[in-house]
Amino acid sequence: MMSWADHPSTAVRAGRVAVRAAALACAVATLLGLGAPAAPAGAVHGYEVRVGPKVPGPIHIRMVLQEVPAGEVRLARAEPEERPGRRGAEVTVPLSDLVVTDAAGKPLPFESSGARCWIVRPQGARTLHVSYDVALEFTGKDDVLGLLFDPREALLYWVGREADPARLRLELPRGWKAASGLKSGKPAATFEAPDLEALFGSPLLLGPLHRTDFKLKGAVFSLVFHRRPDFDPHAVVARLKPIAQYQLGLFGVLPFERYAFLVLLQDERQWLSASGQACSSIYALSPCAFGATAGRRGAGRDAGRDPAHDGADSGAAEDGGAAGDRGVEGLFARELFRAWNSHFIRPLNPESATAVAAPARTRARWFTRGVSEYYAQRTLLKTGLAGEGRLLDEAARHLRYLEESPDYGQVSVARASWEDGTGSYPRQRRGVSPVSAGFLLGLILDIELLEHTRGTKSLDDVMKFLGWWFGTKQTGFNDNADLEKAVSTVAEHDFAPFFARHVEGTERLPVEETLGRIGYVVERRERTAPCPYQFLRHLSRAGLQTTTGWLRAVDEDNCLHAAGLRSGDRLVGILDVTVRDHKDMNALARAFLATWRRRAGSGTQEPVTVTYRRDSKLLKTAIALPSVSRKTVAFVPAPATGPGGQPARQAAYIRNWLAPAR
Repeated sequence: MMSWADHPSTAVRAGRVAVRAAALACAVATLLGLGAPAAPAGAVHGYEVRVGPKVPGPIHIRMVLQEVPAGEVRLARAEPEERPGRRGAEVTVPLSDLVVTDAAGKPLPFESSGARCWIVRPQGARTLHVSYDVALEFTGKDDVLGLLFDPREALLYWVGREADPARLRLELPRGWKAASGLKSGKPAATFEAPDLEALFGSPLLLGPLHRTDFKLKGAVFSLVFHRRPDFDPHAVVARLKPIAQYQLGLFGVLPFERYAFLVLLQDERQWLSASGQACSSIYALSPCAFGATAGRRGAGRDAGRDPAHDGADSGAAEDGGAAGDRGVEGLFARELFRAWNSHFIRPLNPESATAVAAPARTRARWFTRGVSEYYAQRTLLKTGLAGEGRLLDEAARHLRYLEESPDYGQVSVARASWEDGTGSYPRQRRGVSPVSAGFLLGLILDIELLEHTRGTKSLDDVMKFLGWWFGTKQTGFNDNADLEKAVSTVAEHDFAPFFARHVEGTERLPVEETLGRIGYVVERRERTAPCPYQFLRHLSRAGLQTTTGWLRAVDEDNCLHAAGLRSGDRLVGILDVTVRDHKDMNALARAFLATWRRRAGSGTQEPVTVTYRRDSKLLKTAIALPSVSRKTVAFVPAPATGPGGQPARQAAYIRNWLAPAR
């Protein structure tokens, strides 16, 4: 077994220099229209994207392939990553919209080969021009629009040439800019990538843009909004900078020259994400996510956590979820940690050299995704942006999510990690969440390491060790076997039985036992509360047409029927939301949920009022929302045993672990 002593400080420093040099060589920076080096030599993937001149409207994409060999060329579209809670158009490229020509404009034959692949016959052409239109959803109001452009969903690629460099040039409406985690080139709004994995892992934000920077150890961190925010972005940056400082202290080096956190500002509370594996992530957030109360220190248990509002019905625990008032700090901490992970600690993908065709499949997804979620909360705790109550709240939420799965205790975390990447779970079945399992495994391993080493080592040391072990070699780890070796090496204790039982095996995680040793017990309750999601389901069951407000079929067991509405009635308004102002049910649902949460946050819990038209009469009624009963889980201090009413915690190193870093 490799020893912790096998990498003295001189080797670590040399390894860090090597990692930094390699990272800088393939860095993806966020520049807003600034000059940069020339395009990569020999680029064979060239993309031109035209937005406008009128927005919203279709987006035209032209793809230029160079150095085309004889034979056939396969074009494909990558499988989109599953992001629960994400909306945004699923880009489709109908065959009739696809045109392929040579450099002289001569049409070339092609044929479909499955739903996401086309075969082109170049007929001796050395350069191919491929053009098509896509329809993406613009966001904004008052003529200040923005656009999330995710290359993974919008761009075709040349199968077999994923490792070749790529160049992306955008033609934007007047006054618009582009921000991304890609290195910028010339002319303006041009970006370069060393390969397609970097390109597809770097979403772009398009719009007028407002950018605020801070620097850390020579790197530039950018907070970019699609429009000028109504709040002070410098105050937000002041809360984000300690997060970057803490995580920099964990790994010691930066894998990028620039990092961009991109935000589409929304009125509704949405959590649309396009997480990049390079140096940028993008979210659609409401201004309330940047409020002073978001991520407040010491947020208590169940604060604002009505189970009817926490999004669990829609799989919110997965990938961090869409739940609650978590604020931008937790999202930034998680995405920044993933950026470090993607450069330093990433699993080998046995099926592909890149993650272009489909998201990487691994039996260690619990570690790459779930432990990142744990470290987001760990970062907030150590930076003083949240108290231990929030960390325990998140642990309780993930435990509840696991316990609600019929597969928990029947399917191993490793198998669930693999099946999560393959989409083997039916959508209607809630399987074991690798994110929830990984969060809890990260918490358990952290405490176990502290106890085995009497507070001298923690999960931080495992992350440093993995970064040294694999970051210096610029390679990936071999799933759970290497993770177990790293934990055992740092702890100087054999963790193979633990991994055999709880990762590769089906034994349930010892969450209660582990937290019990540091003075907490689990408290389970049954709670019943009005559920706005159930109300939306009743609207959908009634066949509501948003453009007309017409209710096609109101059954007797529908809450609308109990309030007096009938088939053929036309809904005019729900609360303060006008039905006809929304083009589809998704848009109406977002507006309704935003209004409902705003009222719930102010303590207003009256029934939902709806206005409707029957014949020529305008009527109004109150609807009692359907209630749901759900089990809640919370970790509370154990009964006091010591003087002063202190809970039964052990050593000082546990208290230090739960305290902010000095």
